[in-house]
Amino acid sequence: MIKSIRFNNVFLNELKKLKHSAIWLVIIGLPVISVLIGAGNYVINSAALHGTPWINLWTQIALFYGYFFFPIAVSIISAYLWRLEHSGTNWNFVKTLPVSSSSIWFSNLLTLFILAFLTQVVMVISYWFVGTFLLHFAGSIPMNIFWYLFAGPICVMASGSVQLYISLRVKSFSAPVAFSFFCCFIGLYCYTKGWWFFPNTLAIIGINAQHAELPTMLE
Repeated sequence: MIKSIRFNNVFLNELKKLKHSAIWLVIIGLPVISVLIGAGNYVINSAALHGTPWINLWTQIALFYGYFFFPIAVSIISAYLWRLEHSGTNWNFVKTLPVSSSSIWFSNLLTLFILAFLTQVVMVISYWFVGTFLLHFAGSIPMNIFWYLFAGPICVMASGSVQLYISLRVKSFSAPVAFSFFCCFIGLYCYTKGWWFFPNTLAIIGINAQHAELPTMLE
């Protein structure tokens, strides 16, 4: 009798697929680009901004990152996680393995969350580097930024789980990413209307780009 493959083994195999992977260019590149764009926007509009420089810089970065870069990065990661299974006849091979469908799904979902968290870590580090060494801000990063470090990946998983499912069903790599880009505009519209039920809108809330203080997001 063939012994069923346990979840932790499936999860470890998913992590092994990431070794020497090009997806790290997305995880590092997109947050850095969003930070540089936000920093440039901060420099241009610094005279019109009021309040703590650290918070002002965060809002300028998060406008681009929370609305577009973060959800799109997650959609690219989602499509990449299923890329190997969609290649050739690999799906037929996967179906012959003694592993449950739920183990495959949740191992990919957990991998997606870890990579989304790492993407957020890169963004926060880049934010700190730009504020400290390029813009020469006084003082340290506000403590509520560390809340966004965790809240962002948690909230973006609402759209991430949808993207992961779409990427599972659609073999095309670009179609799910294009769909995510379209959803970014819907999420932005829903946010302006106060409709927080849309998955991409939750990503905006998790980054909290529109408020200077954390509690306003939770009231």
